[in-house]
Amino acid sequence: DLSTPDYSITTSPSTRSVNQGSVATYNVTINTLNGFNSSVGLTLSGTLPSGATASFSPSSTTSTSVLTIQTAATSPAGSYPLTINGSGGGINRTASISLTVTKPDYSLSISGTQNVARGNGATYQVTVNPLNSWTGTVNLAVTSPNPLPTGVTVQTTAGTNSTKGTVAFSTTTSTPIGSFNFTVQGTDAATGLLIHTVQGTLNVTSQGSFTVTLAPNPLSIKRGTTGNYTVTVSGLSGFASDVSLTVSGVPSRVTATLSPAKIGRAHV
Repeated sequence: DLSTPDYSITTSPSTRSVNQGSVATYNVTINTLNGFNSSVGLTLSGTLPSGATASFSPSSTTSTSVLTIQTAATSPAGSYPLTINGSGGGINRTASISLTVTKPDYSLSISGTQNVARGNGATYQVTVNPLNSWTGTVNLAVTSPNPLPTGVTVQTTAGTNSTKGTVAFSTTTSTPIGSFNFTVQGTDAATGLLIHTVQGTLNVTSQGSFTVTLAPNPLSIKRGTTGNYTVTVSGLSGFASDVSLTVSGVPSRVTATLSPAKIGRAHV
C-alpha cells in the first residue's frame, strides 16, 4: 500500500577511507514516508577491523544520527563492508556502507649510478616517498655488501618525508676497480618497524690522469722582452689531485717562472 507509513536509511558518505588509528564518521539519515513517526533504533553488523569500535549518536532517532568508527593503530589494512540496521514501528530497513583502512608507509628511491676514481668519494641522495600521509624520519644504513670492498667506507644521514637522506662513500687508492651493487636499508626511526630497502650501484675507476696545454703555442717574442703562456691542466677519468708544474728545456740566457707552480685539485 503506497499510503503505508515507512522509512528508508541513507548515509553520507557511504564509503570512507582512513589510516590506521584514525576515526571514520558517517552521517545517517532516516527518510520518513507516508507519515512514519516512530523512533528508529540503529545497530551495525558486519566484521569491523580488529581493534576497532563503533557507536551511533544517538542510537535511536526519528531524523539523523552519526556513526563513528574508531580504528586502532594495529587494525589491519583492508576494505570492510558493513551494514547499518534500522528497526522502528515494526519495520526493519538497512543501508550498506564500506570502510577502508590504510597503512601509512613510505618507499625509498636513490639517485643514479655514479663513477668515482679510486681515492675519491661519491654521495647519493635517497628520497623518502610518503604513502597514505606517512610522516617521520627514516634512518639509513648500507647493509650489503658486507663487508664493503677494500678501502671503502660509508656515512649516512637520515631522510624525512620532506628532506632527502644521503649515503656518502669514500674510497682509497687500494679500492678494487669495478662496479659494486649496494643495498640501502631504511628504518622508521619512531617505531623501528617499517623497514624498506633500495639498491644502488657504484663504479670505481682508475685514479685517472690529466693533460697540460699551453696557449698560445708556439709563442714568438723579441729578444729582451717577456712573453706569457697560459697553462691549462684538465683532469681525466675523475682525476682530482694537486698538480705541480716545472719548466725544462729553456734556452740559454732565458729564464722561466710559473705562477702558481702548483694547481690545486679544485681547479683541475
